[in-house]
Amino acid sequence: MAHPLVLEFLTAIKEAVFNQTLDVCSRWAVARRVMPDGEPYSLDDYPYAEAILNSRAQKNWVMKCAQIGLTEAAITIATFEVDYHQRDVIYFFPTGKMAERFSKTRFDPAYNFSPYLKSVVEKSLELKTIGNASIHVLGANSEANLRGTSAGRLFFDELDAWTERQIYMAEQRAAGQKNNDKIVWGFSTPRFPNCGIHKQFLQSTQEHYFFDCPHCKENIELLWEDSFVPCGDSVDDPRVHDSYIQCPRCKQKLDHETKKDWLRSKTRGGTGEWKATNPNADPRLARGFWISQLYSPTVQPWELAVGYLRGCGDEAARREFHNSMMGLPYIEDAHKVQDMHIDACVKKFAIRRTPVHVNEGIFTLGVDQGGPVHHWCAVQWLFDAKRVGDPNDRAIGRVVGCGRILQDNWAEVHGLMRQYAIRRCVIDYFPEPTNARVFARTFGGAVYLCQYVKGAAAREVRLTEDDYGANLCRVDKVSWLSKSLGRIINGDIELPLDLPLEFRQHVKAPVRTLKERDGQYVAEYVDTGPDHYANALAYAEIALKILDPALHSASIITKTR
Repeated sequence: MAHPLVLEFLTAIKEAVFNQTLDVCSRWAVARRVMPDGEPYSLDDYPYAEAILNSRAQKNWVMKCAQIGLTEAAITIATFEVDYHQRDVIYFFPTGKMAERFSKTRFDPAYNFSPYLKSVVEKSLELKTIGNASIHVLGANSEANLRGTSAGRLFFDELDAWTERQIYMAEQRAAGQKNNDKIVWGFSTPRFPNCGIHKQFLQSTQEHYFFDCPHCKENIELLWEDSFVPCGDSVDDPRVHDSYIQCPRCKQKLDHETKKDWLRSKTRGGTGEWKATNPNADPRLARGFWISQLYSPTVQPWELAVGYLRGCGDEAARREFHNSMMGLPYIEDAHKVQDMHIDACVKKFAIRRTPVHVNEGIFTLGVDQGGPVHHWCAVQWLFDAKRVGDPNDRAIGRVVGCGRILQDNWAEVHGLMRQYAIRRCVIDYFPEPTNARVFARTFGGAVYLCQYVKGAAAREVRLTEDDYGANLCRVDKVSWLSKSLGRIINGDIELPLDLPLEFRQHVKAPVRTLKERDGQYVAEYVDTGPDHYANALAYAEIALKILDPALHSASIITKTR
C-alpha cells in the first residue's frame, strides 16, 4: 500500500494535470461550478452561452433579455479569470447598493454550492479572492471606485443604468496592462435605442444565434414576427396556452420540450452557432451577442404570449415586453420627436441671413456652449390672441436661424445678438462660465446663464446672480425640454426649409420616459445621441419666459452661495 505522502503527492499531480485541461471557460464551468439543484453547470441547458463563455475579444457586449441564464455566465467568466488565469477582476454595478446585493445573493451562493469553489474562495462583501487574484464587486456611482482600483478584466452589469462618463471612467481601470492584455464584458437588458448596451452592441459584430430547423433543416433564427404564434385575445383567454414557436421557413411547430436538442451548439454535436451580422466589425476587438426569451429553456411560450398581450393595451407592459422579454431597445412613439413631426413644421421660408430690425418683433436666442463648437438657435415669437396662459402658452415660434460656432469664437456669438435684435438670450453655464459671464456683461440684462437643477417646479424659472454678478436662471430640464420639443410634436413652431440635418438629429435624440423614485414615477429625459440643438431650442424658450414681466415682479434677485 502506498505511503500517505505518496498518495497526497500523486493526487496533487493529478489535480494539477486536470486543472491544465480547464483552460477554456466552458470546460472550467462544467468541472468547477455546481448549480442550486446540486447538478454541475450544464451547457445543454444554455447552449448559446458557450461562445459567450469562451470569447477572448477585447470587448464583449451581451444585449440580453431576462431569465436567459447569462447572469450565471457572467459570474462564471469572472470566477474563471480569477481562478485559472489568476487575473484581477472588477465587477461593476451602477450603484454600490446593487453591488452589495449581488455580492450577497449571487456571488456568495454560487461559491457555496460548489465544493471546489467553497474551499478556495475567500469572501468578503467587496472581495472574492482565489490565490493571488480577486474579484472586486463595486458600484460605478462612486468616484473612488472609478479611480482607485485597476484590473485587466472588467465587467459592466446593467449597463443601461450607467452614464457615458461612468463607462469611460470604468474602462480606464484596465489602461496600462502589460501587452495591452485587457478584456471587457458588458451585460444588460436594453432600454432605449443608441444608448447603453445597444450603443455598444451596434459597434460590435452584432451576433445572432442560428440553428437548423429539426423539420425542414433550413438554417434559421428566432424572431418574434416570424417565429411566434400567439393564441387568445387577452391574458385571461385559456387559448394563450396554445401559443407556440414555429420555424419561420416551414411554419412547423418547434416543441418547447425539445428546445435543448434543436438549439444544441455545433461543438456539442448540434447545429447551433452565433453568426455575425455586422461585417465591418473586427471579432478580435468587439463581439456583440443578442438573444431573446424565444431561446429560453425556462420561459414557456404561453408566458411570452401573456407578456405580448399585456403590452397591447399598456405602455409600461409594452416596454417590458420589448426590453425584458425580447431583449430589444424600445421607444414609445409619443415620447420623442420624429421625422414626421419635423416635416409637418417645415414651412416655405429659409434661414434668415440679413439683419433683423428691432421693430420686427420679439426674437430670443438659445446657445448650448461646449467643445469644439457652440450650437445656437434664434426664434421669432408670434402671439395668438385666442390662446390663454403665460407668454409661452400663447406664443407660436419660428426658427429664423441656427448653426454652429467654433468654441473660441465668442465674437461671433456676440454678433448673433445684433444680427437678430435679440431681446433675451439664455446660454448654459458650463463648460466655460468665465467666457459666458463676459458675454452676459457685454449685453447688460439681456443675457442669462442657465443651470438645469433638480427641485424646480414645472416651468419655474428662478432668477438670481452668481458670485461674480452674472445673471443666472435655474430651471427644471424635463419641463422646458418637454415644452420646446412639444412644440415640434404639436406643430406650434415653424422650421425653415434649409434646416440643418444635424438639427433634426439632435431634436430627435432626447427620449422622455418615466422612472420610479421613492414609489412615485417621475419624468426624465434619456439622450440617445448628441442633443445640442435640442438644448439650444429649450434655452430660446426659457428666454421668452424671462421676458414675462410677471416673472420679474415675483422674483427676488439674490446672490448664490
